[in-house]
Amino acid sequence: KVAAEGLGLSLLLLTVGLVLVVVGVDRSAPAAVVGGALAAGSFAAWGHNRAGDHVLVATLADVAHLAAAALWVGGLVLLGLTLQHRRRSGADPVDPVDTGQVVARFSVLATGGIVAVGGAGVALAWTQLESLSDLTDGRYGLFLLAKVALVAAVAALAAYNHFRLVPAMGRGRARAALDRLWTTLRVEVVVLAGVAALTSVLVVTTPPTGQMQLVERIVEVSDGHGSIQ
Repeated sequence: KVAAEGLGLSLLLLTVGLVLVVVGVDRSAPAAVVGGALAAGSFAAWGHNRAGDHVLVATLADVAHLAAAALWVGGLVLLGLTLQHRRRSGADPVDPVDTGQVVARFSVLATGGIVAVGGAGVALAWTQLESLSDLTDGRYGLFLLAKVALVAAVAALAAYNHFRLVPAMGRGRARAALDRLWTTLRVEVVVLAGVAALTSVLVVTTPPTGQMQLVERIVEVSDGHGSIQ
């Protein structure tokens, strides 16, 4: 029964994925990537996406949502650690060819991640909400709106980094741009922690498509003795 409901498959995929990541991280990059994909996809085998009339769409959107979010948030944390290491090691932050290229490469990755997260999130919302009014009529919709607002705030900061700070590094203002980037990265991490907290609430909140509907039936008792509701 556990396997049939998806929990067993989810645990199996998660275990195999994490083993591949641990074994392949220093030995085989492809194995580590496959393991990471399996671990992220394991969560889609169990949860709200299994309910409703659009299971396939919800599952694919869930996998894409998780993978894109992992790349975006994980890359953001690693970029912050990289910049912190450079600051502590005394690397010259004014050199745009070095630090600027690192930030620019992540900016491209983050842009793709934001687009993928947004697209998959819209698809997931479509499968879990029965109407637009569900966004404001219940707890699930309100938590979802709060999550979208925080993600939009992080996306705005990412756009500021991409269009303002990264170009500034190539115009002789690398030090000031790097200091601002360090500040915005810390703000992004804090806001994304709030997104993770809201997500943890969403996964244990029943969406409109999974709520049981009350069915009322009145059965007449034979010989005119009344009825049963």
